[in-house]
Amino acid sequence: MRRYILLVLVLAVLGGWLALRVSWGTTFTEGVVGQPVDLSKPDGEVAAALKAIKHAYPKEYDTSKRTVHANNFGMTVFGMQEKFPEFFPTIKAAQEFQQYYYALAPDLPKWHRALRRHAREAGYLGGQTLPPAPSSSWDHEYNYRHWFWDVLTYRPINEFTARKWMKDPTRAWRVVNLHGRWFKADLGNDGNRVIAFYAQSIAAGRLKALALSATSYATGETVTFVHGTPDVPIWQRAQRSAIRAQISITHVLASCAIPISFPAVRLDGGFYGDGSVRQTAPLSPAIHLGARRVLAIGMRAATLPGVPSTLEGQDYPTPAQVTALLLHSVFLDALDADVERLQRVNRLLEALPPGISLPEDMRLIKLFRIRPSRDLGAMARGYVPRLPMLMDLIVKSIGGREERGADFLSYLLFEPEYTGLLMELGHEDAMAQWGEMEGLLGEA
Repeated sequence: MRRYILLVLVLAVLGGWLALRVSWGTTFTEGVVGQPVDLSKPDGEVAAALKAIKHAYPKEYDTSKRTVHANNFGMTVFGMQEKFPEFFPTIKAAQEFQQYYYALAPDLPKWHRALRRHAREAGYLGGQTLPPAPSSSWDHEYNYRHWFWDVLTYRPINEFTARKWMKDPTRAWRVVNLHGRWFKADLGNDGNRVIAFYAQSIAAGRLKALALSATSYATGETVTFVHGTPDVPIWQRAQRSAIRAQISITHVLASCAIPISFPAVRLDGGFYGDGSVRQTAPLSPAIHLGARRVLAIGMRAATLPGVPSTLEGQDYPTPAQVTALLLHSVFLDALDADVERLQRVNRLLEALPPGISLPEDMRLIKLFRIRPSRDLGAMARGYVPRLPMLMDLIVKSIGGREERGADFLSYLLFEPEYTGLLMELGHEDAMAQWGEMEGLLGEA
């Protein structure tokens, strides 16, 4: 059971996914390209050989990766072709990759069928089998249980079709005889959800802590709400403190309620706004919680070529430009400054002579910062006419339509089209820097 839970632990925990990708995604590619790797060699040599294959055959690697991910979660060849037409131009192409993958993991389809059958018969997955029944292989590591009501649906078929399908290994599992009548089993709405249950819920059980910060309008402090195991630390610093809490949607709303643009959120008897307002050290919650590797996502684009370096001939700043500068100082500058501090502390610790123990509560922390490749303000400029009429008049009156006021707009636009562009940009930038992210998150 655990073996296959690990096999389907894909995208549920990013670190776990990276580790699995070495053992399955690249190993699968190794077979596809006909370049075997001796897995009996030391781990470092195996990892280097698999990495070389990955970079030498990027197309085959990406196709293999999608084959592994799709089939781990029960996608059919029709779904593979529809979802990834650039990798599987035909159903036959998808079938070839699926068959090769199942040759590597022949028990995977059987486990999917057994999992669905158990979920349908029991009505749930997980939990713990109680006496007098013996311990079940479907027990959950953290005793989580989830109920599924629509795993399989049955439709009547004639006996000729039933016996024909029973001779086909890919269809035999769908044939069921109930009280002397033949039926075919189709996947219900929960058919593939049961496949993801163990991976996602075990990931949730292994998550040590979640923290969200908000600014208290009463005290002016940055309060970090920590939801985690009892041994997770809390802290008290100048204008920063942490308290234990059960994170809810209210905490999420409070942590992103930009002052003036959004109303304050009542939480635990007080009113809170965006956590960045007084957060001078945005990396500190992760560090206090024990992080040794940090992935920081910034919103400020790197300085692009062509940006004028001279101050000559510039016009007087508009209110929109000034407001954007103030907002940047609140929401963007603190992260850049904290990253520089962390990098400086890391350099100091690395410079300590060998054999010298690190000071108390000090440790090296690996950091990777990802930034948008495009200016978010420039992307927002094309959506000015789609603002509500009153807001459009205000933006125009303070110079928001001018190029210099574009950054101000990025704090106001929550249009689906604009936010959709931001998500696409985030995906593109992550893929472009995937090697660095993999190096950070894929370490043991």
